[in-house]
Amino acid sequence: MCLSMSYTLVLNEPALIFIPPPDNKEDPEWHPPFAMQVTIKQAGDHRLAELIAYFSAQREIVKGIETLIVRQAKGKPVPAFIEIEGEDDQGKPKFVLRGERKPWPLREHAMLMWGQYPIHCCAEKWKFDFELL
Repeated sequence: MCLSMSYTLVLNEPALIFIPPPDNKEDPEWHPPFAMQVTIKQAGDHRLAELIAYFSAQREIVKGIETLIVRQAKGKPVPAFIEIEGEDDQGKPKFVLRGERKPWPLREHAMLMWGQYPIHCCAEKWKFDFELL
């Protein structure tokens, strides 16, 4: 499932990603709404260059992260650590995005609703580091 909503994940700030349930409850892919915390931090010393590179690759990065968290929330296997390399226009490695799952203890204090449905807050969050190569 990929969402048709457009949103951004800002560098160095935690964000909650909400995944709504499918409209049709009879859909075999139906799931309750859920939320997961995601943080992407700059890892290198080249702050401005990293911001520019992240901005240009942000849409693809968000799609990849979204796919990962939807799989995890649906109980499908995902690795505890992931590393994704991004390329420039000539196909040369440009950046690496390293992510790992961590416990999310604050989820126990969240009471969120999506209309009539309570939102399930996932037990783990993802923390990513974005670094230029």
